Amino acid sequence: MNTQKFIRLSIILTLIYISLIVIPVIAEEAHHTQLSLPEGVVTILGKGRMYDIQYSPDGAQLAVASSIGIWVYDTSNLQVQFLLKKHIGPVKCIAFRPDGKVLVSCDNFGDIHLWDMQTGAHLRKLAIALSCISIAFNASGDTIITGGRNSDIRLWDAETGTEKKGLHREFGARNNINIVAFNPSGFEIAAGVKQKTVFLWDSLTGNSIMNLPGHQSSVTSAVFSSDGTMLASGSKDKTIRFWDMDTMEQTHILKGKMSGVNDIDFSPDGNLIIAGCTDGTIHVWETRTGGHKRTFMGHQASVQSVACSSDFRTIASGSLDGSLRIWNLLTQQNGEVVSDDNTEFHSFNIGADDKTIASPSDEKMVYFWDVESGTVQNIFREKDVSYVTNIALSPDGKTFAITNRDRDLSLWSMNTHEHRWTINGKNAQALCIAFSPDAKIIANGMSNNTISLWDADTGEQKKNLIGHKKQIKFIRYSPNGKTIASYSNDKTIRLWNAHTGEASHIISGKWNSVQNIAFSPDSKTIACAPFTRNIQLYDVHTGKKKVFLRRNLYNISCVSFSPDGKLFVVGDMRGSITIYNLRTKKPIHTFEGIRKKVSEIAFALDGKVLVSLSGGVMYIWDVPTL
Repeated sequence: MNTQKFIRLSIILTLIYISLIVIPVIAEEAHHTQLSLPEGVVTILGKGRMYDIQYSPDGAQLAVASSIGIWVYDTSNLQVQFLLKKHIGPVKCIAFRPDGKVLVSCDNFGDIHLWDMQTGAHLRKLAIALSCISIAFNASGDTIITGGRNSDIRLWDAETGTEKKGLHREFGARNNINIVAFNPSGFEIAAGVKQKTVFLWDSLTGNSIMNLPGHQSSVTSAVFSSDGTMLASGSKDKTIRFWDMDTMEQTHILKGKMSGVNDIDFSPDGNLIIAGCTDGTIHVWETRTGGHKRTFMGHQASVQSVACSSDFRTIASGSLDGSLRIWNLLTQQNGEVVSDDNTEFHSFNIGADDKTIASPSDEKMVYFWDVESGTVQNIFREKDVSYVTNIALSPDGKTFAITNRDRDLSLWSMNTHEHRWTINGKNAQALCIAFSPDAKIIANGMSNNTISLWDADTGEQKKNLIGHKKQIKFIRYSPNGKTIASYSNDKTIRLWNAHTGEASHIISGKWNSVQNIAFSPDSKTIACAPFTRNIQLYDVHTGKKKVFLRRNLYNISCVSFSPDGKLFVVGDMRGSITIYNLRTKKPIHTFEGIRKKVSEIAFALDGKVLVSLSGGVMYIWDVPTL
């Protein structure tokens, strides 16, 4: 091969390498930037609880308001386009400007933000609305209306963010404005409240036009037809009522088939009305005739929000079962699941394989994740089990134990989710749980201030550990299986001999409330999160405090050790995660950007990643980049 051919071949091979390696990395980094994730985050598990969903006027985008921000999907491929993050609190309501170029959002603190929907860029923050449950644009897009708690209804200039006026309130200070809507071809504003009535105002003068009574329960939704001639209102009373906007008279009622109505939406031509109901069903009705067209079933819990696309083809729905679904109106097929992790998680536990995460959600389900892929492997749903409060995966990977809202303790098969046994919590409620390292014993902190040890195979009680004066919050087994550590509301940490059940040490620090405890891998040290800036490490053999003079920047909310015992990590109340070298006791890296309390933290994948829980969402942090 001559020199010229060799150079050409080298160039070709280099270009191939760039296309295969470099370009995907650049694309991944660009996608990472669009999701507005903090530096160091590999991925997130969970999308936060859904509160509102809206199609853009052209149907090209679907926006989902959640507890961590606004997810924007490209409807052509149902892939995430943006994650819009500026809100500190959960985003309760969103609305597109009629031209579709701008989205407005409001959180439960009343902060209002405007977003460029072509780039995902944050445009500006408007004045605080005190409280906000519902939001809407007028037809020209220059005015925003917000409805909130304590009968608060306000009009805002969409360009300057200044308040135009507050509407006259005549329905009591304690009522929430569940929904507000602008007539797209008129000046009327409709609002639904808990007072079973729809109220109409003149948006120009701020004066009340009239009240539309009739519902027997709170009005949850109200929407105008696209031509502005009709107003529909949905209610918990299982009905949808229609009102003629010329005569202000009720024309007809839809009832039957539906449970309580949470949300409604017109089709673009006004010929259909879609209702999301409390039993998880979605009903499609003919508007003029009142004929029932279709019931969509698939959600496992209450449907909180529905939206109809501008091309008449699809309905989007969000449910308390954590799923976002798209339903085909033309073929009437059941919905495609866009995502099923739209929920909030309150704890997590890492399995024996060091890559499986089990996380109970606030919606009565337990999600099992694969850390490496960041995907949901399966979901534990059991109708006879109430809200799961704690979960522990057995070290042998065969079973998992849970406590529930009824404070029962139960054991289940990991693979099949088959029920093994249940300890009823009527006499003494189960509060916290931990497996012994050999998977033979389950330690259970009880409401009667004791720790019960149960045979994991049979559910037979082995012994009680007695000593705490108040309810037990946390319980941990040492990695060598010799020691059990427990923290109680009596503000003490007790160390127990796991074999004899005798208390070896009582640790009482200057703390108001310990948030978390953790053993080092060699079982020689126990750390606690004291809700202060002080780092608290104790010698398991003596019960004495180990010297750690350096204080964390903010109050500590959770602690963990790396698998090799060289690193010690703390999460704090401000959302920061600081990694310390345990030998030098100096900080070596801090992850920031979440701005919400880190409630739980642990290493996974043999120390290659950190898993943290903040605001109901789990973040996976890349440790090797240190």
